Amino acid sequence: MRISAAIFNSAAALARFGRGGAVAAALVLAGCASHHAEDGATPVAAAEVTAGFEPGGLANVIVVTAIDRQALRQAELIGPDGERQQAYSIDVTPPSASPRYVGGDQFTLTPGFLQPRQQLDLAVSRALIALPDPPSYAKTWHDWRIELRFGDANALHAQSLAAPAPPGP
Repeated sequence: MRISAAIFNSAAALARFGRGGAVAAALVLAGCASHHAEDGATPVAAAEVTAGFEPGGLANVIVVTAIDRQALRQAELIGPDGERQQAYSIDVTPPSASPRYVGGDQFTLTPGFLQPRQQLDLAVSRALIALPDPPSYAKTWHDWRIELRFGDANALHAQSLAAPAPPGP
């Protein structure tokens, strides 16, 4: 039934828009197909990590949010002199409790075809790091960085990112 609907939609497009419309439809379909890896799986973007101060939140606490295949296990704020400030809280929502989807709500709509969405198993982690010396941080924040460690002993990876600008007055 899907194949006949696709053929009908292609024939209708050709009849209605001529060859130019059919070529445009083919290019759209080719573009949709190019978003899939060779094995047919949808490629996943690299981990998404943000660090900042929450608007309306505590002015002396950096909030780090990470969406990754592995849970965040350690977060440290490192000062220009090498001083390390550990996160005082790390909350992790495991992959099974926070499914992320590629392809929209239920299905992606490609002309003539419905494609089921694909579930990505990603952990959502949130770390809170208290500033050891807020006035000093405000003056030298460009020289600070945040180091993160994800995973467990079998599959560990690290990531470093620049420290966020301090909140405005």
